[in-house]
Amino acid sequence: MKMMKIKKKHILITMLLLVLLLIGGVYFLMNNYKKQDQLTISNAPNNISIPFRYSSGGHMLIDVKIDSSKKTYPFILDTGASNYLFYNFPEEKIEKSIGRGISMDPNGKIFFPKIFNIPFLEISGIKLENIAFNKSPTQFSCTETIYGIIGKNIMRHFAWQFDFQHNRIYIAKESKLLPKHQEEGIQLKLRENKFSHHLYIPIYLSDNTKTRLILDTGMSDILKLSTKEIASLQFAKKINILGEGSRGLGGKSNSKQYLVNLENLYLGKNKAFLIPTITTKISEKSSFKALGLGFLKNFVVTIDWSTASLTLYQKTKNLELTEKNFGLSFGFEEEIYIKSVIEGSKAHILGITPNMKGFLINDKPIKTVTQFCEFKSVKKQLDSLKLTFKDTNKEYILSRELYNY
Repeated sequence: MKMMKIKKKHILITMLLLVLLLIGGVYFLMNNYKKQDQLTISNAPNNISIPFRYSSGGHMLIDVKIDSSKKTYPFILDTGASNYLFYNFPEEKIEKSIGRGISMDPNGKIFFPKIFNIPFLEISGIKLENIAFNKSPTQFSCTETIYGIIGKNIMRHFAWQFDFQHNRIYIAKESKLLPKHQEEGIQLKLRENKFSHHLYIPIYLSDNTKTRLILDTGMSDILKLSTKEIASLQFAKKINILGEGSRGLGGKSNSKQYLVNLENLYLGKNKAFLIPTITTKISEKSSFKALGLGFLKNFVVTIDWSTASLTLYQKTKNLELTEKNFGLSFGFEEEIYIKSVIEGSKAHILGITPNMKGFLINDKPIKTVTQFCEFKSVKKQLDSLKLTFKDTNKEYILSRELYNY
């Protein structure tokens, strides 16, 4: 009898500790999300218009002032991330740490970045003070001239319109102050996570499979899904990505990745928009699901947190949403190397494998990070690649191909 009382007491104590841990965890998350929201808007015109350009990695870049001087600093504009500073942001512009945040990158990697206070920021007349920024623990190739991310914690205070055909962004206090369009737009109702401020869009993968995607202007891919959704689709054929997966804010991914081509998907709560064929990328260790720039570039896009809405004005005749590339990707660490290869691609069939080094691209050596980043920028315009391996004198000619095998 005494033993039973002791066991019950231990069970009650264990349950109490678990409840306290759960409450503490929830408090920690809410408190840190609140810290990431810190900012004061000291001036905001009714509407402004600014240009944007693309980084070599395909991200949207805008120029931002961080003090009263005329100097500007390029930042990535990202609806899917919090505000971030990169390693090269001037230390003298960073004030004391105000705590730690919690983040998970698209590869499922969880990390706890420090949060810092930045006293001033200006986006073409929009003046912000005492803004919270996480500091990225990772240094990426080709971000040497990029200083951070303007994320959802800032973006949620305004309405945004992205004109991808003219590389122009319109920012307003209210969406009714944004430019009007003659054609009828596709209006989609979103759902906002009130703590993290992510915006979610409903998507139907089949008659019975519905999920929600993060609206992510910081992701250059077309679409990302998780293994859970793909497992529910009987006829989804996986195309393996051999080698290193993509890197996120949490660093290098060790998650296996693959591509899947899907047909007849619908966006919106009432299946408002049909996507005939689209390629999605999956990381096996991640539950991250998002719609990225590869999709949005086909439209003029309006995003408004205050009404939790997305409006699309289609500007391309045909939606090109299937992955088309050279069957491999490159990385640079002291020298250029083959980062990954698509299984079944021409590159794979010819015998090119991950981690191969010592080659010329189109008869030119790439010896520095600067040369590598310049190549990444022009690679998007190339229709063919010639790889020449110096040790063996073997040449491989690659053309852009659809991964539909």
